[in-house]
Amino acid sequence: DRNGKYVDGYPVKLSSPATNALSLIDYEGRGDPRVFIACKNHLIYNYTLYGVRSEGFKPYRTDATVKLPIKFVRVGESDYLITIDEGGIIHAFSRKGEARIGFRNRAIENCQDFTLVATNNINRTFLYYVDERNNLINRVSFADKKDVIKLKTDLTDGKIAFQDVNGDQTPDCPILDDLEAVG
Repeated sequence: DRNGKYVDGYPVKLSSPATNALSLIDYEGRGDPRVFIACKNHLIYNYTLYGVRSEGFKPYRTDATVKLPIKFVRVGESDYLITIDEGGIIHAFSRKGEARIGFRNRAIENCQDFTLVATNNINRTFLYYVDERNNLINRVSFADKKDVIKLKTDLTDGKIAFQDVNGDQTPDCPILDDLEAVG
């Protein structure tokens, strides 16, 4: 609380050390967010704001350590929780912790960041990530089709982050290279 004292339900003792930052996801936008955290035991947990495991959610198992955040999109009437593990496997699971999409396409190992652009159709809903070694922006649809865009700049020393700079619901990819914007 504002006085530095623990609030009810906290601290939470995790089953295994955390490997990523907390993700707060409010499925319905009603001020009732869930707290998602990935742990070293390759499980992703879902807690209420009161520090209690969310009822009905079975911890989701990943193939490798997850360092990236868990992100949420709604496609039509379906909800998807998405992350990428260190091996590049893209994980999509439901509010109950059940696998949703078995992506054959992968991201690169140790992917730095990704973003999602949702529509009402899985063919036009995309996950974007950058392959710095090959200077590529990759786009994978939720129907598991992949496109790539070749960049004209060397990204090996760049810091990449996705941001919708102009509000058009298409990700822009600012790239910082030696503290200088290049893309």
